Amino acid sequence: MRKQISIFAAINHSIDLDPDMYCKIVDYGRDFCKLDKYGDICLVNSKGVKVPVWRIVRKCWNKNLKVRYLDNNRTNLTRDNLRLCLNQ
Repeated sequence: MRKQISIFAAINHSIDLDPDMYCKIVDYGRDFCKLDKYGDICLVNSKGVKVPVWRIVRKCWNKNLKVRYLDNNRTNLTRDNLRLCLNQ
């Protein structure tokens, strides 16, 4: 399942999501989407707090962990593409 989000109000970007995770991204739809320095899609709220989309989808808030994309595609947030690993 693909969800298209608008980044910087000009660029449209598609992300791959599991059907059961689609609603979690839609719930955050009022926030602003940006790309961070690593190329990850982030949601930024009105207070300026930036949260990577994969953290919302996977509900992993441990700062010692980072995500590894098996296919090196940062927009593919499907369950079988993400692996959590230690942040080194």
